Amino acid sequence: MDVLILSSLLGYSTYVLTLRNQRAEEDNQKVRAANLALDAALAENTQMVKALTLSVKSHNMGILLASLAHELSQPLQLMRIKTELLASMPELQNQERQQFIQGLLQDNNRAGDIIVQLRKFLRSGSSEFALISMSDVVKESVAIIQAELMRHEITLVQEVDSTVSVWADEGQLQMVVLNLLKNALDVLRAAPLPRAIHVHLSQTAQANVLTVSDNGPGIAESDRARVFEMFFSTKAEGMGLGLWLSHSIVRNHGGELQVSSSPTGGACFTLTLPKKIA
Repeated sequence: MDVLILSSLLGYSTYVLTLRNQRAEEDNQKVRAANLALDAALAENTQMVKALTLSVKSHNMGILLASLAHELSQPLQLMRIKTELLASMPELQNQERQQFIQGLLQDNNRAGDIIVQLRKFLRSGSSEFALISMSDVVKESVAIIQAELMRHEITLVQEVDSTVSVWADEGQLQMVVLNLLKNALDVLRAAPLPRAIHVHLSQTAQANVLTVSDNGPGIAESDRARVFEMFFSTKAEGMGLGLWLSHSIVRNHGGELQVSSSPTGGACFTLTLPKKIA
């Protein structure tokens, strides 16, 4: 009798263990399936961000090309003038000739730097995170829109901490900064004089903080909660992608992008990135 009881208990225990193992395997399969679905969703999101980055870059291409044409024209014209002078003045002393040649090299380097800015902006490869100078990103972004700022009589005031470095994809981060600057520029086109954009870059113990503010009409409080939504725009010609994409990129970098009122009555966008290297 005891043998029968023990045999029954053993059989029941085996059945319970087998059932538990089956349930555990089913749970593991569900977890694996969930992880695969998550990986697929993340990959799809990454591809969508890349595609929309290209779309926004294409939308901004007009202002970029206008600025580049303006920036490139000066060093190229100077190079032509100096080359013609060298060719037409064989009697120049060696020291004067060397000065002309040095000037030509400087103009050539300046034109080359402008082309480098264009190549960085158009870069659309895979994300390449590295420790980069945030102040350089701001400087290069300002240089791209400098011609448009002058054309519309917009003063840009910079307070930039040159020691700020961030762990980021340089191309994506420059697109975010340029988009914030261009939005401020677009708002100020029709605003009364004086027109001004204020760029402030600083760091705290925990984060790096960039603010871009203007003295334009500002953003209505009812719209602030929606400015980062896809396809929402307060501009008649806007696609509603720039700020959404910028917000997504910043979140992917572990940071935050927020909007508020500026002290001068316009809009103020605050970009916060962590100091800790991911």
